[in-house]
Amino acid sequence: MSLNRLYLSCFVCLGGLLSLAALRAESLGAPEASAGAPGEEDCSACHGSNAGSGKVTLELEGGATSYTPGQKTRVKVTIDDSAARRWGFQATARPQANARTSAGAFATADAQTRILRSGVLEWITHTNAGTRRGTAGPVIFEFDWTAPSSDVGTVAFYVAANAANNDGSSSGDRIYKATVNLSAGAGGGARPAFTSQGVTNLNGVPGLAPNGWAVITGTDLASVERSASPVFGRALDTTLGGVQVKVNDVAAVLQSVSPARITFLVPPATPAGDVNVVVERDGSAGPPVVVRSSATLPAIYAVPRPDSDQQFASVISASTNLGLFFIGQRGWVLGKPDVDARASRGVAPGEEIVFYASGLGAVNGNPPAGNSFNESFPLATAPKVRFGQVTVDPVSAALVGPGLYAVRVKVPDSTGEGDVSFAIEAGGLSSSDKVFLNIQNP
Repeated sequence: MSLNRLYLSCFVCLGGLLSLAALRAESLGAPEASAGAPGEEDCSACHGSNAGSGKVTLELEGGATSYTPGQKTRVKVTIDDSAARRWGFQATARPQANARTSAGAFATADAQTRILRSGVLEWITHTNAGTRRGTAGPVIFEFDWTAPSSDVGTVAFYVAANAANNDGSSSGDRIYKATVNLSAGAGGGARPAFTSQGVTNLNGVPGLAPNGWAVITGTDLASVERSASPVFGRALDTTLGGVQVKVNDVAAVLQSVSPARITFLVPPATPAGDVNVVVERDGSAGPPVVVRSSATLPAIYAVPRPDSDQQFASVISASTNLGLFFIGQRGWVLGKPDVDARASRGVAPGEEIVFYASGLGAVNGNPPAGNSFNESFPLATAPKVRFGQVTVDPVSAALVGPGLYAVRVKVPDSTGEGDVSFAIEAGGLSSSDKVFLNIQNP
């Protein structure tokens, strides 16, 4: 059966209307997500599921059953069916522990295959030339695969093949599938482990934002505890205690690492959508974890209340020229005294304060990436600050350090005494509703 006509029937099932140009484009290979990986389709979605006596096999060069991190190897997909006279396939490689991301990278070896990508996922499929119309089987597709740069555990190859009879009808095609598991090569020690819900902003909200501070909570993240000691004008650390965090293969600036927790700065060029986060420790990497990134993910610098999910903002009076993170003694910080020992009192209604935040989004100007700096860069779009049910505009809001925004705002005169919910809104998202500000009448 003609592959072009088969793809047409698939799109008609989806209710799409195809132009001739779109129809021809589909002959370049199977649609994305047609290799039979978990949660995805296979060729039968478009070509039916007729039984046949043939098969598809996927084999690594030399019959290898394991991979060496970073090593490139040739892969062969063989399709055999005595009745077939036109051929197609799609394959993908995924960490067995997380099928929502790809493992390694494909490369074409000739004009018979092409690569498809969508976010963090990758497939390899046939081209029009690769269908070899009128050719009897078996046929072989060859391509290269470079294993992940570090041990991600077992890698599963999923492949689906179409053995078409090329008779121009909608019947007679036969679909075959196979899964091949590759074990990781020898490696040492426990590997870092965490989940997507364990990657949060400073207030514990899952997700990432470019140039925002984030926290990973997990196990075996580091073998030691280390904190960065930044030097003005020098590049910030991307390795601490033998640990690196990579977001879509870009090394992130690290603030601190420990066996159970890492604080890092999301690379500024991180795109919106699903991204891969990998922790490498002493040369051993955990599997990539897919985390959702958005343009903003606001968080307020706050101190957790022991044995509670509440957090209390610690701020400074706008009348002081000191920065909160350089204040180590009691008397200058305003907040919740029984939560932050530096706080001398709560904030008064009508008082003008400065608080610090992260994940507020784009700024005007070009702050240096990966370095400390002492300039300020105003936010491109002003945020909103909420005290209880009252929302106000800040006096100013600017990036004043890597991933750190200073927001100056006047507390509404009508704010009642006690602990009030305290939030900042940027890019259509609000910071956590677990953050509070202690209000105290003078």
